[in-house]
Amino acid sequence: EVIMAPDAAAACNFGIFYIHNIVIIIGLLYLAKL
Repeated sequence: EVIMAPDAAAACNFGIFYIHNIVIIIGLLYLAKL
């Protein structure tokens, strides 16, 4: 089994969180232009 280092797991979670926020922001900007 693969064991990720704590910092690697945190970086992965942060990356997903960051991308998720970008998607929300783009979605809000898109709705604002309608």
